[in-house]
Amino acid sequence: MTRAHAAPTGKIVGRVINQATHKGEAGVTVTLSRGTSSGTAGTEKTQTKSDGSYSFTGLKTGQDLFYAVDVEFQGGRFAGGVISLPSNTNKTPVVQTKLRVWPTTTDPQVIQLPRDDLFANQTGDTLGIIESVTVFNSSHKAYIGRGRENGGKSSTPSIAFSLPKNVALTEN
Repeated sequence: MTRAHAAPTGKIVGRVINQATHKGEAGVTVTLSRGTSSGTAGTEKTQTKSDGSYSFTGLKTGQDLFYAVDVEFQGGRFAGGVISLPSNTNKTPVVQTKLRVWPTTTDPQVIQLPRDDLFANQTGDTLGIIESVTVFNSSHKAYIGRGRENGGKSSTPSIAFSLPKNVALTEN
């Protein structure tokens, strides 16, 4: 009886699609992050080809490993899902992905907050606060927040919410 061998490596291949043009986006930086249940184990980057395609090969397989693919486009980061490469096959596993990007904007005028709910829960001497915000983008572009306009490199793009004075933040 012949025993099947587990595939030690696999690959992730995909395409970056610009949702405004519905075509592959060339020259986009694609980042692959490797991880395990104990943390991130490194990253590698590639550029998309003229048709928006990319590939990462020679990736280790197994249930205890995972990969995440994301794209940097016009100052924004567009995330893909978590991917695992099965080792219980004698064929090299190939996972096909498709990542979508949109033109971006930093214009805060396109963002509206039609609903902002604040919930407070007191337990003993502790007050827990949860804020639920509905965000509406009136443009056809991905809002990447403040901090990158005029080529700024020191700030992280964000939507910011202020806290009342004298609020102490703690982590559990």
